[in-house]
Amino acid sequence: MFKSRLEFIAQRIWPGALFALGVTFLTPALFGSTCRVGTLTSYESGVNFGCTLGPDGGYTMDFESFTSSGVDLLSADEIVVTPSSTATSLTFEFSAANGYEFAGDPGFTNTYIFQYDLDPPRPKLSGASINTGPGDPPNLSGLFCGDGIISGSTCEDGTPLSIGPMTASGVSQTSAIASFPTPVTDMDNQLTLVLDPCESIENFGATAYLATPEPSSLLWLTPGLLAFVWLRKKRLANGQ
Repeated sequence: MFKSRLEFIAQRIWPGALFALGVTFLTPALFGSTCRVGTLTSYESGVNFGCTLGPDGGYTMDFESFTSSGVDLLSADEIVVTPSSTATSLTFEFSAANGYEFAGDPGFTNTYIFQYDLDPPRPKLSGASINTGPGDPPNLSGLFCGDGIISGSTCEDGTPLSIGPMTASGVSQTSAIASFPTPVTDMDNQLTLVLDPCESIENFGATAYLATPEPSSLLWLTPGLLAFVWLRKKRLANGQ
């Protein structure tokens, strides 16, 4: 009787649990478009809007807003977004297209503000850093809001991380990593680039870091995998 009950659980419940697990982890990869190199315009409303990136393809990036002020500014069509990822990080770099540069016009200060959202299927984002490419000393700062939204220059209903302002003179530079107290499910990102008169820079960007799975978070998968193996062996033994 007890053995029959175990067989029923293995045959009825565990397959359903495994199916639900597959839906949770694989749906973003199957149905989301992959983030790729494109203009800022394509990230605002084109083919890259709502794209996914990451080691499991499960991190959705939505570009929320782009504002600028100053003189002779680059348009969204003249700014290129380059995404990249590793097993532990997601990076979005912004660069000027067609050989241009982000520059401050003589006598004026130019400001660019980029805001986008990263949303993994489970708490996974652990922190962020910002980076600049080579150029004259610009001023780059980043505000990252965990499990909240950025309104103006404030993180509302979330955990804020502020980085910068940082500068780079002639060489590429990356800030120190700022970390959330615990991994978050959603991160609102705001990058602010300020260029004083005659300053210029080739590119800049930000990197989000992924928390590595703890052993305890993986243990709950073990019973389901063991049940799947047991059921597979049973079917093979029965000639199915």
